[in-house]
Amino acid sequence: MLVVLFLYLATIFCISFFVGRRSRNENNKEFFTAQRKSNWLAVSFGMVGATISGISVVSVPGQVISSSFSYMNTVLGFILGYYVVAYVLLPVYYRNGYTSIYQLIGERFGKYTHRTTSALFLIYKLLGSAIKLFVVVKVLDKLLFPILDINFYVGTAFIILMIYLYTFRSGVSTVVITDCIQTFCLFVCSIVLLCQAYNYAGAVSDSPLADVYNEHFGKILCMTSTFDIVSTVCQILSGMFLVVVMTGLDQDVMQKNLTCRDLRSAQKNMVLSGYMFVPINLILLVIGALLIIGSNTDVAALSNTSDSMVIEYAQKFGVVSVLCLEIGLLSASLSSADSALVGLTTSYFFDLRGIKIDDIEKKQRYLVHAIFAVLLYLIICLYHMFSGMSALDMIYTLASYMFAPLLGLFLFAIYSKKQVRDGMAVLIIILSFLLAIYFNKFLAFTGIPYSYSILLIVVSLFVLFLLNNPKGYKKTED
Repeated sequence: MLVVLFLYLATIFCISFFVGRRSRNENNKEFFTAQRKSNWLAVSFGMVGATISGISVVSVPGQVISSSFSYMNTVLGFILGYYVVAYVLLPVYYRNGYTSIYQLIGERFGKYTHRTTSALFLIYKLLGSAIKLFVVVKVLDKLLFPILDINFYVGTAFIILMIYLYTFRSGVSTVVITDCIQTFCLFVCSIVLLCQAYNYAGAVSDSPLADVYNEHFGKILCMTSTFDIVSTVCQILSGMFLVVVMTGLDQDVMQKNLTCRDLRSAQKNMVLSGYMFVPINLILLVIGALLIIGSNTDVAALSNTSDSMVIEYAQKFGVVSVLCLEIGLLSASLSSADSALVGLTTSYFFDLRGIKIDDIEKKQRYLVHAIFAVLLYLIICLYHMFSGMSALDMIYTLASYMFAPLLGLFLFAIYSKKQVRDGMAVLIIILSFLLAIYFNKFLAFTGIPYSYSILLIVVSLFVLFLLNNPKGYKKTED
């Protein structure tokens, strides 16, 4: 098992070395933009692993316990979201030749708003990436670290050091290629786990897949009652808005898309990515359903172990299943964290510091990249000491808080010609946070499902309303 893991990691480093040799100067354009020569199909395929993360591998199968296959409605909403990003946001980014998407905010609102929004992204990305990686490291702490005789903190440090070492030289150029390898491993490992789960369920059922279909597929696009219709529509819209903000406004995800040769290639990449999320999420849900069938246990008895269900059963299936789970988790987490580190470094230089690409020194870039890696490690350690909330809920709630004002700002910047005062935009961002805090308490009290999406929509509309206040406009000569 350790030999296979070693070969997997060695492959990632070999790719990094090859890309570094290809770009011998290790220049900034290679690190930040990949010379804008990336193949759109490679970017699209790699984006699946980068976006899914290890949380999905662990948590999505457990969604079957609480909501059957209704999560697929959210996944179908992802497709709509990718169309919005492809045909609304990407044309703006390509037309202006941005390296960082937050340069749009700087041009429309001013440097203070630019730095405020980029700071929000940096905070979200550090916290969000730490949560995603934390979930994976916790699993490896149960399955792998005892074999290596290392503790949680040493194992975490090793993983982050490994990510730093294969990304600090060529940045996004390396990430585009390694993400393809990692996404491929994620698919293969998921299929192996699916086969294992099928055999497990076959011990108590003559036709496990038929049972899964009859029991769960009716929850996808369910329209049998008014409540079901409303719930389904809310789930689809939820998926759409989550993609718009967590992909279209996320620097590290969009940075890879902006390395494509032209807008048309980037749009094809984006749309294809949306469709590829359907099979991988469906596989994960079917795994969860088969495990429930095979366990022959009342669903209520599993409600407190939904996030650990796959881990527990993989251990029962033997070495092959454990190895596939470990590689699948590593693939998803590495492809997510490596993109995040590059995106954080990019946003720091272009947004917070406002440095041009040719003026960034190599040693300075290495140092900033290392600092973000250390910060990521420290935050994961804090999660380890004080964690309690569901990881998936934490990610979505964090995104709704951070991206809600950004969504309003981006929409205003794209569709309005009005010039808002720089300080006014910063004040509106602060007010939006206050609204989000109190509105989120109200949603928690009512128990409305998918409250993070409602919070996202309401706060972004609030930002748009305040931005349209004439008192906040700059005075222009007639």
